[in-house]
Formats: sequence, C-alpha cells, structure tokens
Amino acid sequence: MISFSDATKIKDDGDFVRECIRSVVRGICYHEEELVRAHQNLATAQSLVERLGCSVDQQQALKIYEEDEDNEPVGSADKLAQWLFGRAVWYVRHHEKKLSEEHALFGVVKTLIPRGSYDLSVDDIAAEVRRKYLEN
Repeated sequence: MISFSDATKIKDDGDFVRECIRSVVRGICYHEEELVRAHQNLATAQSLVERLGCSVDQQQALKIYEEDEDNEPVGSADKLAQWLFGRAVWYVRHHEKKLSEEHALFGVVKTLIPRGSYDLSVDDIAAEVRRKYLEN
C-alpha cells in the first residue's frame, strides 16, 4: 500500500506506477518471508500434536482455532497443542492468500506500463526493492 508520505512525493503518472511496483514487491517480499515462517511454525505445531498423541487433522485444528482464536485454551496440553496447530494452519493459509493477492495486483500494475507508454524496468525496480528489503 502506498503511504501518504510516498504519495506526496509523486510528481507524475510514471512516479505513481513506479511507487505501485515498489509497494507490491514489498508486499510480495513480506508475505514470502512470513509464509516460510508460517510453514516452520506449522511443522513445529504438527510435531507437538503428534508427540502428544492427539488425533487431529489440519481441518479439525483450524476449526478449533477459528472457534476461539482470541483465547488460548488453558489447563490441557492437548487442547493447547490443537489450538496452536490450528493457528499455524490459519497463518499458512492467510499468507498464501495474501501472497496470491499481491501477485495478482502485480499483474495489474504491470499492465499499466505499456498502456501508459512508461519507460520503466519492472525487473530493475523489483530487484532494488528486494535488495533493500533483505537489508532490513
């Protein structure tokens, strides 16, 4: 998303498209990184459930989490493990969905370039954003 401070720096349509590309690539970088973390958490949560001998699959765990996502269960290791497993499943699905949305938006932004005859290199802008993202 383009911030207000970024929007005030935009001088023309080309700057706007350039900033849209930067914003979308930052979103893609973020959700890629979070998706890796979410899969790691999912593997950990699944291992915990298996070690405790709980018989719950991803769908059941997701249902447990969504029924009361604001309150971790207290008093039972099994219930807590199932809730954590469900939360991990939810985060994977959330970041997959958001990443998919960012890629769709990237496609839309890329269609603006030939329509406006802008002299932009999407690859160069994306590489610059990825480099800066990885530095932080």
